[in-house]
Amino acid sequence: MHYIKQEHAFVITNVYAQDNNTHNKNHKNLNIPIVLQEAQAKDMVNKIMENVIFERVMYYFILPVSYMLLELGDIVEIEHNNQKHLIRILNIAITIRHTIEIFGVMASHDNTDSK
Repeated sequence: MHYIKQEHAFVITNVYAQDNNTHNKNHKNLNIPIVLQEAQAKDMVNKIMENVIFERVMYYFILPVSYMLLELGDIVEIEHNNQKHLIRILNIAITIRHTIEIFGVMASHDNTDSK
């Protein structure tokens, strides 16, 4: 990520983040036209990388219509095969069978407001 570094006369510099869990060699460059301290830039690029990693895992499941109060962006926790999964809801569809279909992605564990 390229950013304007506050500490050294506002020069354009960069920071990197890497996904150590895969052998993917794809590179993405981001140009952020804001002034940041180096620590802020590192935090930002690591958070962006974390979001990219989490959003690779997609979920689809069906719930009874009693869960109609769920909204897009909500974080839900489900358990499957004795493993808990935090899911951020991206899409909700009502079916003709009076159920709702949920589409989502893995949510960061930083989110604590799961339902």
